[in-house]
Amino acid sequence: MEDLAKSVVDHIDKAYPPINRHIVPIHLENGMGCVAAVIAGSPERPHFAGKPYIRDAPQTKQATSDDFRQLLAERQPKAREILKWRGRDVSWLTTYRNGSSTPGIGVLEDCNEFYLTLPDNLCVPLEHALISHDRMHDRLLLEIQSPLWQS
Repeated sequence: MEDLAKSVVDHIDKAYPPINRHIVPIHLENGMGCVAAVIAGSPERPHFAGKPYIRDAPQTKQATSDDFRQLLAERQPKAREILKWRGRDVSWLTTYRNGSSTPGIGVLEDCNEFYLTLPDNLCVPLEHALISHDRMHDRLLLEIQSPLWQS
């Protein structure tokens, strides 16, 4: 029974991100036994049958949790394009409901499948950002439509 439990644990432990599990041995009346793997729902889904790997120049390396998060974000074309500019200067133009606009320039801090982060922890929902190009400075231009709470 211990060998079976260890085998089940070994297989579950190959998943990424790690799965929280509880293994319960079940002894049957006929002297036989089995194990139950109790696995709760996970906020870190999806899980995969092995650890993720990424290509880093000439080598392949195991992805970190940040790498994995970025891989998931890159499934969306808008996030994938914005992430190409992470850590680099970008331009943005915030347009308000009254028709006025405010330009900005700074380093794009991050982007995920929901929002992008500009300097001073300014977070913008992706649905409020249009992607364009700042031809004068040859860089990404984000046209940000101000959320309703700004004027």
